Amino acid sequence: MSIGLLTGAAVSIWSADRLGRRLGIVIPSSCAGLLCGAFALTNGTALAIVAFLLAGALGAASSIASNIYLPELFDTPVRLRGVGFCGAAGRLATASVQFVLVGAFAFGGLPAVVAMLAGIVFTQAGVVFALGPETGSKSLESAAGLPIGKEERSAAPGRVPGGAAL
Repeated sequence: MSIGLLTGAAVSIWSADRLGRRLGIVIPSSCAGLLCGAFALTNGTALAIVAFLLAGALGAASSIASNIYLPELFDTPVRLRGVGFCGAAGRLATASVQFVLVGAFAFGGLPAVVAMLAGIVFTQAGVVFALGPETGSKSLESAAGLPIGKEERSAAPGRVPGGAAL
């Protein structure tokens, strides 16, 4: 499975540029959700192949989401705070999910855990597809919806935008 994660991360470099950031998250997340069903229904050698593919899909989606897409969602003045807040929220969710996972396993065993994972990745795919802006092939300012005028881009050294001298 570790090789699958690394393979997924490597594929995400290509897919983020070719498919776009948004589809680069939606497609592997949806594939991971489908592979969860196959994971619960297979055994033997097929299980190893499905586990490799599942880890690869999760690795691709998480690599694009955390390393490429998330920083592009915030404009420059608040980027570090925004990414830091999202990272902290993700770590809290990761710390909390282990308790939910134990409850799901006690309730329904491995099928319940796999169904929970499938629900999470399908929810991720749906939210990013429905609400997430495409940030690829755009400047960070235009992806954040900030106007960039000629004055701001062409201000000479020693002058502030608008023409006033320092």
